Amino acid sequence: MPSTEKRSINTTFRSRTQTHTKQVAEWKKSHLLYEKLFAAIRNQINDLEEKDRNRQMWLSLISPYEKLKSLRAKGVMIGKKAFATARKHAKKTGAGSPVAKPQTPTIPTPEEAKEAIRLHLVENSQPTADKFTSRKGVPQNIVRTLLDTTEAIYYSYHKKYEGTPLHVHTKLLQGLSKDRHVRDMSRRKAQSKLNVQENRLSAAETKRLKDCVQTYEEHRQHKTDRQKHMKERIQNLRNGEIVILSDFKKNISLMKGQNEMGNDFFKRPQRTIFGVILFYKKGDKIGKDIFTFVSEDLKHVAHFIISAWEDIQKSNVFLSLGVTRINFWNDNCRGQFRNFQLLSYMIGLREKYTVEIDYFTEYHGKNQCDSHFSRIMVIYNNRTLRKDALVTTTEEFIKVMTDGFNDIPDKEREDEYSIHPHL
Repeated sequence: MPSTEKRSINTTFRSRTQTHTKQVAEWKKSHLLYEKLFAAIRNQINDLEEKDRNRQMWLSLISPYEKLKSLRAKGVMIGKKAFATARKHAKKTGAGSPVAKPQTPTIPTPEEAKEAIRLHLVENSQPTADKFTSRKGVPQNIVRTLLDTTEAIYYSYHKKYEGTPLHVHTKLLQGLSKDRHVRDMSRRKAQSKLNVQENRLSAAETKRLKDCVQTYEEHRQHKTDRQKHMKERIQNLRNGEIVILSDFKKNISLMKGQNEMGNDFFKRPQRTIFGVILFYKKGDKIGKDIFTFVSEDLKHVAHFIISAWEDIQKSNVFLSLGVTRINFWNDNCRGQFRNFQLLSYMIGLREKYTVEIDYFTEYHGKNQCDSHFSRIMVIYNNRTLRKDALVTTTEEFIKVMTDGFNDIPDKEREDEYSIHPHL
C-alpha cells in the first residue's frame, strides 16, 4: 500500500477518533459539572443555616456552569445585574460561599494616637502600634480621650516639632487649680460680655434690664430667706407646737407595665397624690409623720386639702401631741393653696389653736414633700416596670405603697409613713 494512502487512512481514523473522544469528553464534562453543582448545593444545605442561604450565594453556585442565556432559555428568569454579581462573587470569594455583611466605614485613627495608646494601654511585649491589645480593666473612656481631637492635635504638634516643649506660665497653672480663680475669670468674662452688650443697648433698655436683674436678686434672696425661716421654725419647735407642710404631686398613671400597646397610653386611669408632713417635738429630736392621700378626684382644689387636713386632725398621732400651735407651710400656687376658701379655713382654726400661715416664694424649688414623692415613684416603678405586675385600682396602689415602705429597714427608717384613700 502506498504511503500516501496509508497516511490518509490514518488521518481519517484519527479525526473520527478525536471527534468521538471530544463528544465523549463534552458529555462527561457536562455530566460532571451538573454532578458538582448538585453536590455543592447538597453541601451548602448541610453546612449552612437557613439564614445564610441567600439569593446571591445560590446564583454563585450556578454561574460557573451555566450562562445567562442558557438559563433564560430553560425558563429561569434572572436579572442581568444579579447574575453578573453572582459570577463576580463566585470568582472572588468562591462558588456557594456565604455573602459577607457590608462593613461600616471606620474613622481612621491618627498614628500619634495609636502610639499613645500603645505606650499607655498596651503590653510591653506588643511589637507594633497597628495591632494592639488593651490591658485588662482599662476603662474605655481613656481610649476615647486619647482619640479626642485635642489630644490628636497635641501629638501631631509634638511629632512635627519634636524637642520643642509647650511653655505655660507657672502662675497661670497654679491659679487654674483654684476654684476661686476660675470663678473670677468666669465673672470677668461674663462682665465683659455684659459691658459689650450694654454699649449696644439704649438707655431705656439698659434700665429695664437692670430692673429685671434687681427683681431677680430680690426674688432669689426672698426664696432663700423663706426656706431658712422654715428650717429654723422646725428646729425650734416646742411641746404642743407642730409644722404642717403640704404639697401635691403630679398625677400618677395606673396600669403601667413592661408590655404596653400604643393606645394604652391614653387609657390609663390617673390618681391624685397629696402629701402632708407633720413635724413635732419628740423628746430631744424632731419627729416627722408623713401622710399620703390617694384619690380618684383629680381636682387640686381647696375642698380636697381641707378634707385631708380634717382627717389628719382626727389621727392618733395628732391627738396624742396635745396641739396648741399650728404653723402651715404651703406652696405659693394660685388656685390650690392661695385662695379665700383655704385661707378662711385656716383662720377659722384660730378658735382652737394658735395658727401661723406661711407661703413659699414662687419657683422656690423642691421641699421635703418632693423627696417623699420620689420614694413613691421608686416603689411604684419597682413593682410595675420590673416585676411586670399591673396596678389597676386605688386599693392595689395603696397596698403596693404600704408594703414598699414597710420593707425599709428599721436602721434606715427615720419617718413614719401612712397611706390613706381619699374619696
